[in-house]
Order: sequence, then C-alpha cells, then structure tokens
Amino acid sequence: DAVKTATTSSVRTSATETTATAEATQNSEQDSKRGESRNANVQLTALEERYQVVADNCTERGPVMFTHSPIKIEDIKNLTPYGQVVGGHVTPIDHMYIEPTDVSLGRDVYEVVAIQDALIFDITPRDIMVDTNEGQLREWRIDMAHTCTFVSYLDLLTSLTPEIEKEWAKTNGGQTARWNGIVVKAGQVVGYMGGRAIDFAVYDYEIELPGLINASAYAVREPWKIHTVDPFQYFPTEIQDALLRKMIRAVEPRAGKIDYDVDSTISGNWFQIGTDGYNGINQRKYWEGHLSIAPHEIDPTIWRIGVGYLETEDNNFLIFGDLEPLEVNISSGP
Repeated sequence: DAVKTATTSSVRTSATETTATAEATQNSEQDSKRGESRNANVQLTALEERYQVVADNCTERGPVMFTHSPIKIEDIKNLTPYGQVVGGHVTPIDHMYIEPTDVSLGRDVYEVVAIQDALIFDITPRDIMVDTNEGQLREWRIDMAHTCTFVSYLDLLTSLTPEIEKEWAKTNGGQTARWNGIVVKAGQVVGYMGGRAIDFAVYDYEIELPGLINASAYAVREPWKIHTVDPFQYFPTEIQDALLRKMIRAVEPRAGKIDYDVDSTISGNWFQIGTDGYNGINQRKYWEGHLSIAPHEIDPTIWRIGVGYLETEDNNFLIFGDLEPLEVNISSGP
C-alpha cells in the first residue's frame, strides 16, 4: 500500500566535545536568548528553527535580488530544470543542474561564487556516492542564507576555497563546537567544480508549494523541498536572459516544476505505508518506498513513473495509454 505524503529532512545535531560542554552550552543559551529577543514578535520559519546559526545571525526577511550567476555564464554549457527523475531521485528533483562547458577537464576547473551577500549556515562534505553507497572523491554541499527566509543551495562542488574549508574545519561546521557560520559577499568565490554538473536551487521559506499536499512527509529529510522557487525571477534581466538561453526546457515555467500532487488522482508523489514518508526506513536506500507519477521535466506533455524499489539505473519509465494520470482516480478501475 502507498499513501501520498510529504517529506521531511533529517535534523542534524551538533556534538560537543566533553572539555567544551559548559562553554558551548553557555554560548548557545546566550545566542538563543538574543535570537528569541530579536524575533519576539516574528514567528520563526522552519529554517530558523532548524538552524540556530540562522536565527542568531539573520536580521532581514523576504527575498533579495541576486547579482551574480553561480558560475560564469561563459563556463555554462546548459541548465537542466527542476523536476528530473533519476537514480535515487524517485520523486521530481528540487534542484536544477548546471553543466560546465567541458567536463573532460576534470575537477576544480571552474569557480563557484555566492550569488548575493550571504551567511553560509551549513557545509556538508560527501565521501559516499548516494545512489550506490560506494566511496568517492569528496564533494561539498553549501547552503547560504541571504535573509532569515531566503536561501540558495549549491552541491557537488569538488572543493571549497582554502579559507572557507579552514574555517569550517575548526568545528566541522558545528559538529565539535558552536559554529557561527561564514559570512560571504556577492561574487566571492566559495569553491570550485569540474568533471560533472553541480546542483543549484533557491528556497523561499515564506512560500509553500501548493502541489505537495502533505508537506509534513518531507519534514525530516528535506524540509526545504516544499519551499522551492524559480530562481530566474531574482536575477537582473541581463543575467536572467543569459541563464535562460542555457536552459534546455523551452516551456513555462522555464525553471521546471516539482509539485504535481492532485488530490483524488494518481498524479504526484506517493510513499509506501510505514516508511516514514520521504525519509524512508533503510537510510542507505531511503527512496525505496517512493513512487512518483509526474510530467517529464523537458516535455510536460509526456508523463513518467518513478519506482523506488527498482534498481537505480532502471527505475523510471514513460507512460503511454488512453488516460492521463489526472483522469485516473479510485473509481477508474483496473
């Protein structure tokens, strides 16, 4: 059996070294009191509740306009939109891909920059390939808060700048002691990429997607998913037009779409009963209980099904038939 639910992203907890417990606790309490005072009349977003470093250091709310492309326009071969289904991504993906002009050049070839002033509030290294659980050369994920509610995300960087990695390594990003994040300026190089595409997305925690009808299903593993927004609208016209020329999706919305739940139909994201929604039970293959029925990210007139329990290299298929999924409901019959 499957039920339509929404995902939640896993909560990271900070471990404190025994010798620093008292000091770290005191600092944390002081920061929390400052954060509570600053936000006394404002309801905290899921972002601020999850990341104390954001609540303690941010002051503004709402979206901002970006000033830089994540990598130089001339270094981009193409952009793949939100909504792809591939590998462990059994439900439509909440980020796009930026492919560099020449992947054969290898790692650390292209600069990756902050698209606006930001607080880096989370840096995550990855030494294991998610789909296969096999070892790999280290990749990096960076989450940047531009305000208390507005975030940009980059993943699959092949390295960080030495300055940023050194600052992160002092506490492993808050794992061994309290971390205040890293402030970066618009256009500042934060890392490097090469050899493959990188992930890019923007999340607005004041917006919730209407087509993910059970948002709580995503709360443990990926709470940002329900706040995914089109990034192009926040770039100035010159950069927006240049990026759109690289986008391989020709129909609106050009950034793609991930929320296809339609109540009383089979359209959208489904999760097997008893598997904790998007979070899953087997954390080495959390997508095992996922199933999606959604339009293709390039041609939305074509529908596709993704099946989590199948092998990741062969788990999504195009749908052909007389009825569209939006026309199929509980009374449709076999």
